[in-house]
Amino acid sequence: VAGARVCFTGSVLDQDGQPLTRTDMEQLATARGLIPVGTVTKTRCDVLVCAEEGTQSGKARKATDLGKPIVLAEHFLAWAIE
Repeated sequence: VAGARVCFTGSVLDQDGQPLTRTDMEQLATARGLIPVGTVTKTRCDVLVCAEEGTQSGKARKATDLGKPIVLAEHFLAWAIE
């Protein structure tokens, strides 16, 4: 949804196995009308995009604790690049 605030965690690889930087991911998000944020909070983050399923990063634990949706980077990329 346009205007949704999205946070990223982990090292993401594209479909060709090439690394994408956090800046790359944030630019994709911005191009699709999302607002990149640096941290997961109760009121300033709507979704977390993570590089690996089952990650135990601090951001992923916080998103889980707050009931925020967690999307795999591969699904985000499929949507953002379609």
